[in-house]
Amino acid sequence: MPLPDGSYASYGFGGQYLLVIPSLDAVVVHLGDPGDPDYRPPTVEQACHLLQLILNASPVGKKQLI
Repeated sequence: MPLPDGSYASYGFGGQYLLVIPSLDAVVVHLGDPGDPDYRPPTVEQACHLLQLILNASPVGKKQLI
Protein backbone atom coordinates (compact mmCIF):
# COMPACT_ATOMS: atom_id res chain seq x y z
CA MET A 1 0.00 0.00 0.00
CA PRO A 2 1.66 3.25 -1.07
CA LEU A 3 2.10 5.91 1.59
CA PRO A 4 3.64 9.39 1.42
CA ASP A 5 7.42 9.41 1.02
CA GLY A 6 9.29 8.93 4.29
CA SER A 7 6.51 6.87 5.88
CA TYR A 8 7.18 3.55 7.54
CA ALA A 9 5.28 0.77 9.25
CA SER A 10 5.69 -2.07 11.68
CA TYR A 11 3.41 -5.08 11.88
CA GLY A 12 3.01 -7.25 14.93
CA PHE A 13 1.19 -10.27 16.27
CA GLY A 14 -2.55 -10.60 15.81
CA GLY A 15 -3.07 -7.78 13.31
CA GLN A 16 -1.49 -5.08 15.44
CA TYR A 17 0.35 -2.39 13.52
CA LEU A 18 2.05 0.99 13.72
CA LEU A 19 2.25 3.50 10.86
CA VAL A 20 4.36 6.65 11.00
CA ILE A 21 3.65 9.35 8.40
CA PRO A 22 6.11 12.19 9.09
CA SER A 23 4.80 14.45 6.31
CA LEU A 24 1.42 14.53 8.12
CA ASP A 25 2.89 14.56 11.65
CA ALA A 26 0.80 11.41 12.11
CA VAL A 27 1.19 8.13 13.95
CA VAL A 28 -1.49 5.46 13.55
CA VAL A 29 -1.52 2.55 15.99
CA HIS A 30 -3.88 -0.41 16.02
CA LEU A 31 -3.86 -2.52 19.16
CA GLY A 32 -6.00 -5.52 19.87
CA ASP A 33 -6.25 -8.49 22.15
CA PRO A 34 -5.69 -11.67 20.13
CA GLY A 35 -6.51 -13.62 23.29
CA ASP A 36 -10.08 -12.27 23.26
CA PRO A 37 -12.31 -14.74 21.38
CA ASP A 38 -14.39 -11.82 20.01
CA TYR A 39 -11.36 -9.92 18.66
CA ARG A 40 -11.06 -9.71 14.89
CA PRO A 41 -8.04 -7.94 13.41
CA PRO A 42 -8.81 -5.36 10.73
CA THR A 43 -8.76 -6.49 7.13
CA VAL A 44 -6.39 -4.93 4.63
CA GLU A 45 -9.39 -3.17 3.08
CA GLN A 46 -10.38 -1.68 6.45
CA ALA A 47 -6.83 -0.49 7.15
CA CYS A 48 -6.59 1.07 3.67
CA HIS A 49 -9.93 2.79 4.16
CA LEU A 50 -8.77 4.27 7.48
CA LEU A 51 -5.55 5.51 5.90
CA GLN A 52 -7.45 7.02 2.99
CA LEU A 53 -9.68 8.93 5.43
CA ILE A 54 -6.59 10.22 7.24
CA LEU A 55 -4.94 11.32 4.00
CA ASN A 56 -8.14 12.95 2.74
CA ALA A 57 -8.43 14.93 5.98
CA SER A 58 -4.88 16.25 5.63
CA PRO A 59 -4.08 19.30 3.52
CA VAL A 60 -0.81 17.56 2.60
CA GLY A 61 -2.01 14.14 1.54
CA LYS A 62 -5.07 14.20 -0.74
CA LYS A 63 -4.20 11.17 -2.87
CA GLN A 64 -5.64 7.71 -3.39
CA LEU A 65 -4.02 4.74 -1.67
CA ILE A 66 -6.00 2.10 -3.52
